[in-house]
Order: sequence, then C-alpha cells, then structure tokens
Amino acid sequence: GVPEPIPTTGYGLTETNEQSTVLLEQKTKITTAETCLNYWQVGAENAVCTGKLNVGEKRHTSTNSGDSGGPVVTMDNGKYIQVALVSFGVENPNHDNKHPSVNTNVHRYLDWIEEMLVSLFSLSLSLS
Repeated sequence: GVPEPIPTTGYGLTETNEQSTVLLEQKTKITTAETCLNYWQVGAENAVCTGKLNVGEKRHTSTNSGDSGGPVVTMDNGKYIQVALVSFGVENPNHDNKHPSVNTNVHRYLDWIEEMLVSLFSLSLSLS
C-alpha cells in the first residue's frame, strides 16, 4: 500500500483564498475507492482520491483551485514516485470537509504517456 500521509504540492489558493506565489506542500491521505465513487462517481481504475488526515478534523487538507496538474507522490526507498496528477475537487475545500479531491491515476495512463513521448520526442523509455 501507499504510505500515509502523502504530499501534494501546488500554487493553488490558500486558506485566505489568495493565489500562492510560492510552491506549497500539504500532507493528505488517499481515501477509499468507495468514498471516491460515492462522492464523485469516479472509479479507482482512473482516479486516486485524497482527503483529510483524520475524520474528526475540522480543517480539510486538500488540493485547491490552481493546484491542477501538480503531482501526488509517495516515497519508495528514498525516491519520490508520482502516483497521480491533481485533477479536481470542490470549489472551496477550506469550507467543505466532506468531499475528497480527485486525482488522475498516472499508472492507468503509463502506456499512453510512453507512446506520446516516443511519438513526439523520439524518446525510448521504460515507464512501467
């Protein structure tokens, strides 16, 4: 499994709804596939949903508007491994502590990513 908590980074909106001018990192956790499906009707084969660290916490730790496209990573033997790309969530997660954020499952698209890199840049890679 993926170790908890996992970092996400981005230049999105802060708690004061201002766009960050510095790269921010926050710790979050991967939610269950069932939670993701219940809130967003998105299956685990395409998405990795993230949310707050503890059910009882009032502050939602999530990505925000402006973070899209940023990495969701985990550590493996001292190396960062990207597991997802920030995709979407509620409009203002600072005021909604129930909905998880949805992130694109990178593993699901590795073949396509490799195909595009080879096609566009004549790169020969092994991404799996």
